[in-house]
Amino acid sequence: MTNLREKMKQDMILAGMAELTQQSYLEAIIRLHKYYNKSPAKLSNEEIRNYLLHLKKKDWRPIATMSLFAH
Repeated sequence: MTNLREKMKQDMILAGMAELTQQSYLEAIIRLHKYYNKSPAKLSNEEIRNYLLHLKKKDWRPIATMSLFAH
């Protein structure tokens, strides 16, 4: 996941995202990685959808993070 994380960080820097936003997004990806115990790059759309449903069922709703996963 390190290469994916580094590319993601570079993309966020290029997009002009604030450091705290970058940290939040990276933490969200780390949680996704831990949930499935595999690289987020290898997850199917269905797995990501199921993860979002899992978060909603737990009443977890940070809008920005949900939006990140939806793309």
